[in-house]
Amino acid sequence: MNLISRVVCGIYPSVNATYRARAQQLDVSCSAIYDKLNDVEPIESVAIIWETAVAMASIREFTGGSAPKLLPPYKVRLVDENCVAGTDPRLEVLRHI
Repeated sequence: MNLISRVVCGIYPSVNATYRARAQQLDVSCSAIYDKLNDVEPIESVAIIWETAVAMASIREFTGGSAPKLLPPYKVRLVDENCVAGTDPRLEVLRHI
């Protein structure tokens, strides 16, 4: 899970990059890492991201930082299209291509 945490925090762009950076400290092969990751339930990954977000929010609050406004004066919300099950997010004219 330490490898995943480094990806979630943006320290490394992928698990493979994390593995390559720490290969000498790890006593396993890259394929063993991916075999182990295949057994991780999605809810566990969500929990890691949630815990990281909570920790980062408290750090941001403690330091007096705030998230930058994306399009002032508009209130912007980011939506993950993966949560909209059963819809086709492509433009209708491009759906048949």
